[in-house]
Amino acid sequence: MCVGKCSRIVGPCLLVLGTLSVAANILLLFPGGASKYLVEGHISKDVKVMPGIWGGGITVLLAATQITAMGWRCAGCSDCGTRGNAFISAVLSKLMLLGAAACFVLSGVGLTNGPLCFYNAYEHDNGNRTLWGYPFLDAGSQAPDIR
Repeated sequence: MCVGKCSRIVGPCLLVLGTLSVAANILLLFPGGASKYLVEGHISKDVKVMPGIWGGGITVLLAATQITAMGWRCAGCSDCGTRGNAFISAVLSKLMLLGAAACFVLSGVGLTNGPLCFYNAYEHDNGNRTLWGYPFLDAGSQAPDIR
């Protein structure tokens, strides 16, 4: 069975999605286009792991370039089924699946934790105490939130 025509559609779609994943993670690292939050350490730990770059980006882009190249190389279905192409495609596809799954899980954890925010934690004797933190996490051991 020749997969050349399918590869010509799936490969470029994966290239676009991998590029969007990298771009989204870079935008999360530099909110508002400013690098001051990253330099000051006020970026969420879930964003600093950069799952969109290595998980959803690089691994998907590697597999997508192989799939796209194989699709355009297999014009007449004569050399599509070589063992070298099949082995490389299988390894890269499994790597892509693992990277995308890791990106999905780490992004879900980031959504569960919420953003790293500058917020008013509680009133202190000297006035309001503001701090950077995750205000949407369950504050079981923290002081009551009076937002």
